[in-house]
Order: sequence, then structure tokens, then C-alpha cells
Amino acid sequence: YQNGIGVSRNNQTALNWYHKAVKNGLPNAAMIDSNEVIKNDIVADTAWPGADEYNHALKQLKDPNYKEEAVKTLSSAADKGHPIAQYQLAMQYL
Repeated sequence: YQNGIGVSRNNQTALNWYHKAVKNGLPNAAMIDSNEVIKNDIVADTAWPGADEYNHALKQLKDPNYKEEAVKTLSSAADKGHPIAQYQLAMQYL
């Protein structure tokens, strides 16, 4: 649904399937095309714990002057269990 291959593109449906996959024990589902998910901004309204911190961190990451603060904010979201924040936090250390 995310890319509309064989079905109509529907970001909300794609996000629902990502949620189901994570809940059913596929933690790397949060990382599948996560950059595309973030680019399409469909994570903004998620009910995942830490979503507010995660969205704030994304704004901070756009300004290089706030990178250290953004990493702290991502860490807070990741600690609350936000799977894409966990992925993004790891990416900051690569």
C-alpha cells in the first residue's frame, strides 16, 4: 500500500500493516522503507509511544545546530518504544 504496487496507494493502510507487523513480532518491519515512510510524513499521527518526541526530533534534525538535542529527543522516543525512533537513533551513530 505504501508504494501502490498492485493496489491503490494508501499511506494510512500501509502504516496499519507496519503496526500489525511490529505487534506480531517483526520488529524490523518498522525499518522497512522507513525513510520513505518518514518522507511521506505518515508517521506523524501514530499512536506509538514516543510519537510526540519522535516528531519533535525530526524537526530538530533539520537544523544541524540541534543535532545533539535531536539525538537526546530520539533517545527519549526510543526508550518509550517508538520503533522508527529506535532505527533513526541507531542511524545517528553510523
